[in-house]
This record gives sequence, structure tokens and C-alpha cells, in this order.
Amino acid sequence: METLALRGQIKKVNNSFIIYPATKADWSNLTLYTNLITDKYSTITFKSGSGSKSYSQVKTAWALITMLCVAKLGRKPTKKEIDIMYAETLDMFADKELQQGILFSEPKYIPVSISKMSKRQLARYIQSMMQMLHENTHGFLLSPDDMIEISELFSEWNNFLSCLDVDPTDLDDNGEYLSLEEYRRTHTVSYASGRVTDNYGGPLEMAHIVSRGSDPAFENCCWNVMMLTHEEHQEIMHQEGWNALIARYPHIRGRVDRAFNMAHHIYKVAEQNGVEL
Repeated sequence: METLALRGQIKKVNNSFIIYPATKADWSNLTLYTNLITDKYSTITFKSGSGSKSYSQVKTAWALITMLCVAKLGRKPTKKEIDIMYAETLDMFADKELQQGILFSEPKYIPVSISKMSKRQLARYIQSMMQMLHENTHGFLLSPDDMIEISELFSEWNNFLSCLDVDPTDLDDNGEYLSLEEYRRTHTVSYASGRVTDNYGGPLEMAHIVSRGSDPAFENCCWNVMMLTHEEHQEIMHQEGWNALIARYPHIRGRVDRAFNMAHHIYKVAEQNGVEL
């Protein structure tokens, strides 16, 4: 049985149901898939979309807020200090929404609170705090134990992202995949080590998972890349292969596997429909 995973909305119109794919890629995949199943019964599974954030996400967000307090103060923070840091990070990183209930005044936009964030909004919020911690490591008051805790949080977070069908940090506000330029701008630490530079202070490099040489069709797909240091990219991945890099950083396996699986699925559907990529 053929299966298809896509994101979109479903609405009831009279006695029919209409599916609205979320992105152009979802639309194309659904069009190809429909050609295969026309006049056949299919099993359709629905999962809640961007509104279903998990306990793991919420826990990670508050752990990062607390760690930012520790980094700033050099000690265990009070609840009030954590609340202040929460407000500051919302102002810096959270999406904004129009404040409701204000009449006859200028529109006012306020940060979306964690309790109201969608899965995608919370993922971007967490990603921004994670990057802030890694980018400012030397300017913060962090002990060796704090650094270990940050490293563990980083691995746990990327493990969580790797288990999703789609990484929400790969998407923009409209649910479209980021361009490579947008991906580079919003992903400023190595997906493997969390570092912001290589051993010599050089910039991060964008590594393609499904290589450009073997499958150029996926060269500009952000789901097919990750940011790495020069050593991770050139000296490990290119010389020893993905398995060697995964052995050192096991949390990247999910993103690597997902990219290869997505490329395989797209090729399979295209082949069945006589489409050349």
C-alpha cells in the first residue's frame, strides 16, 4: 500500500471534505499521489498539526530559560528572576500577536506566551534560545557543570526534532520550507556539536546530506542540509562518511535518515508517474 505524509488543512463543505495542502511541495506530492489512488479506497490518517506542542518541548523551553538566568547571574536564580528572563526572551524571540480587547487605540502586538505557542512557534523560540547560549558561551558566567547541562539539552533537543516527520525549524511562518539562505541565517550553530566556529575561528559550513553529486535535484532543499564546522564537514563527513559523524554525534541520525527517506520517497513517486527529477 502506498502512503503519503503531508501537511495541510481539511474543511467540510456541504457533504464533501476538501484538503488544502500547506505548501507547494505538499500540493505537488498530493497531486502525484492522487494519480496513483484515483477510484481506489485509501486509508487516511489525520494528526493534529502545529497546535500540538509536546511536554518535552515545554520542559526544554523552561530549562533553557533557567540556564540563561544561571549564565547571566552566575548562580541559581529565584523564581522572580526566571519570570523576568522569560519575559525578556519572549520579547526577543517569540512571535507577536495582536492584543485583543483594546478599543479606539493604536494596534498593539504582544509576544505569544509558551502556553499559546504552536509546535512550530515553540520550536523557533527554543532554537533561538539555544543559539543564544552557544553564541555567547564565553561572555556568560558558566561552570563546567553548566556547560555539560547545555550540551545535554542541545543533544536532547535535536533528538526530539529528529523524531518528527518534519523539523519545524525548517519552516517559515507560512509552513513553507526555508530557502538555503534563510536556513543559514536562522541556524547559527553546528547541528552536531553546537559550536559556532571551527577550531580556527572559521565560519560554519552547510553540509548536504543527500550529496549534490549523486542527487542534484535536492541541492536547494533545506531539509537536506545541516550546519557543521569545517572539521565535522570536511574531515569527518566527507572523508569517513555520515556513519562516522553519527558515531560521534548520535543525535544527528534522525535528520540524516529523514533526508534520505524523503529523497527516496520523492524519487519513487516520480518514477511511478513517469516524472523526471
